Amino acid sequence: MAMPSNKAPRVTATAWRTLLRQLQPYRRQLAIAASWRILFRLLPVQVPLLAGVLVDGLSGRPTHLWGLDLSGPHPYALVERLGLALTAIAILTGIAAYASARSAGLLHRLVVRNFRLQVLTAWAYASPSFHRRHGASALSDHTLSDTRSIGHLARTSVVEGGAEIIRFLYPAAVLVAIDPWMAVFPIASLPVQFLLIQLAERCEEDYTGSWQQRKAHFKRGIRERLDGIDTIQALGAQSVVLSRINAESDSLLEESGKTGVYSSLLTASVWSLSILALGGSWWAGGHRVLAGEISSGSLVAFVGFVGYLNVPLRRLGGAAKETRRQLTRLQRLLHLVDTANGQNEQGTEELDPIAGHISIRDLRMVLQGHTILDGASATFPPGNMIWIKGRSGSGKTTLLRLLAGFEPPHGGHIFVDGQDLAECKVASVRRHIVLVPQQAAIFTGTVAENLSLGRENATEAEMISACEIAGLGATLRSLPDGLASTLGDGGVRLSNGQLQRLAIARALLRRPKVLLLDEPTAALDPDAETHLLDSLAALTPNLTIVIAANSLRSQSTLHHVMELEAGIIRQTLLSAAAMQRRR
Repeated sequence: MAMPSNKAPRVTATAWRTLLRQLQPYRRQLAIAASWRILFRLLPVQVPLLAGVLVDGLSGRPTHLWGLDLSGPHPYALVERLGLALTAIAILTGIAAYASARSAGLLHRLVVRNFRLQVLTAWAYASPSFHRRHGASALSDHTLSDTRSIGHLARTSVVEGGAEIIRFLYPAAVLVAIDPWMAVFPIASLPVQFLLIQLAERCEEDYTGSWQQRKAHFKRGIRERLDGIDTIQALGAQSVVLSRINAESDSLLEESGKTGVYSSLLTASVWSLSILALGGSWWAGGHRVLAGEISSGSLVAFVGFVGYLNVPLRRLGGAAKETRRQLTRLQRLLHLVDTANGQNEQGTEELDPIAGHISIRDLRMVLQGHTILDGASATFPPGNMIWIKGRSGSGKTTLLRLLAGFEPPHGGHIFVDGQDLAECKVASVRRHIVLVPQQAAIFTGTVAENLSLGRENATEAEMISACEIAGLGATLRSLPDGLASTLGDGGVRLSNGQLQRLAIARALLRRPKVLLLDEPTAALDPDAETHLLDSLAALTPNLTIVIAANSLRSQSTLHHVMELEAGIIRQTLLSAAAMQRRR
C-alpha cells in the first residue's frame, strides 16, 4: 500500500523502532549471530598479513604476527608455521560460516514467529469491516510474506550490515597502522565509490520500476488483442496489429537498454576507482620500499588490504538496497496493522451481566445506502427464549451482529443489564455474548479441537454434554473415534445440520449469558428442530436466547416472538401451543 511521501521519514522511523522492539527479547541470540558473522568476515582478512610476513621472512627480515615471533633458524620453519596458521584460519572460517548461518537463521525464525503472532493477534481482534475490506486471502498473504521482512532486516541490516561495517573498518585501521600517508588515497576514494554504488542502485530501481510498468502495459495489450482476435481477423487487421506490437516491443527493449547503460556506467566507475586505488598503492608503496621506509612484506600486506577494503562497500550497497525493499514491505504491513487497531476502537468498561437482560433503544443502521434498522427498540427479558422473525433481507442478521458487538450501530444504544455495550471492552463482550452465525466456520481438525475453541480447558464430559444439548449426541457416538474423529477440510464429513449443531455446542461451552442464533434450524428436520429447541429451553432460566429465523416449526418453547419489518421491531402473539406451555 503506497504511503504518502511527506510521511515517509516518520513511517521509516516507525519501522526501525518496530524492528528494535522485536529484537529486544532476543538480544542474546542477536549477539551470538553478530559475533559469529564478524568472526566469519574477519578471519579471511588475515591472509594479507600472513603474505607480508612470508615475504619479509624469505627476505631475511625479522617476522612478527599477532605479537608472536615467527622468525626461525631456517626459512622452511617460517613456511611451516605460516602453513599451519593458514590451515587454522581455513578451519575456523568454515566453523564460523556454519555457526553464523545457523545462528542468523535461528534469530530470523524467532523474530518472525514473534512478530507474526502479533500481526495475527491484530487480525483476530480487528473489526469485521476491516476484514471485509481487505479479505482473508490478502491478509493471509501479508501475514506469511510481509512478516518475514522483519527477519530479513534483523539478519541483513543488523547482523550482516554490522559485520560488514567492522569488516570495512578493520582493513582501514590496518592500512593506517602500516603507513598513514599511503592510506590516504585508498581511504579517500571510498566515499565516492559508496555514493556511486548507491546512485547506480537508485537509478536501477527507478528505471526498473518504470520498465516494469511499461512491461505490464505491454502484456495487457497483448492479452487484449488475443481476446479480440476474432474482431482483428474479421477486419483483416493482422498486419496493422503486428506492426503496433512490434513498435511497442522495440520501445520496451530500448527502455530496458537505458537501464543497463546507466547501471553499467556507474559500475564501471566504481571498478575504475578501485583499480586506481590499488595501482596507486603499488606505485606509492614501491617508492617507499626503495626508500627503505617500509618493507616489501608491508607493501604486500598493504596492497592486499586495499583489495579487501572495497569488498564490504559493495556488500553494504547490496544490504542497503535489500533494507529499503524490506522496509517497504514492513511499512506496508505496519500500516495495515495500524488500520486494524484503529478500526477496533472499544470501550473501557468490563461487561459484567447478572441476568442477561437486553434493551435496545432507537437503533439505526444503514448498509450500502439501504436503511436496515430505523429507530428499532425492544426489550428482551432475561432467561427467555425470543424469536425474531422477518422476511429475508429484513435485517435480522444485522441485528444479531449489533447485539454481539460485531458492528457499532449508526445510532441508538444497546444495554445489557443496564450497561451500554458501546462502552464495554470487546473481549469482555465476547465472554458473555456469543453469536452462532448461519454459516458458522468449522475448521480442519478433530471434533474436540473444534469444540475447544469455545473453551480451551473444557473436559471431555463437558464437550459430550454440550453435544447432547445441541442434538449432536447420536452423531458423535456414530463417529469411529468420537471426539477424536477428524472432520476433514471445513467439516466435510458432517452434514450442514450437523455442522450447525456442532457450532451451537461449541458456543454453549463458552457458558455465555446471552446466546444469539442465526437460522439455527434451517438445515434441520422437524424432529431435530424440536429436540434442539427443547434442549435449549431447559437452559433459559440462566441463559437468554435470541433466535433470528424466517420461520420456526416448533414454537412451544418460545417466551416471546418479535417481528422485524421496515427497520422496526414489533411484538407479536405467541402460538397457541406456546401460550398453553406458558400457562
